[in-house]
Amino acid sequence: MLSKDDLERERYRARIKKERDDRARMRDAIEEGLKKGLEQGREEGRVEGFVIGRIHAYQQILKTPITPEEDLLALPLHELEARMNKLEQQLGLFNP
Repeated sequence: MLSKDDLERERYRARIKKERDDRARMRDAIEEGLKKGLEQGREEGRVEGFVIGRIHAYQQILKTPITPEEDLLALPLHELEARMNKLEQQLGLFNP
């Protein structure tokens, strides 16, 4: 049979272990979230860079003023894609 002190000691150890486990799970979840966010950000950056490159190329072909990259980076992706699509239409390119 455990004494009152032994029982309190076991409860204390269990509580400390739970707190450590909770912190470790939280740390792992944060690291996983950061990793996924970084991967998603890289993918979105690649898509955004591709679209901006197309916009600049189409503007050069059409001999229209080149929109500064900083201005394009300030736009959401759907607006960049709309600009790219409009330029493709002006060039007579197929736009699915």
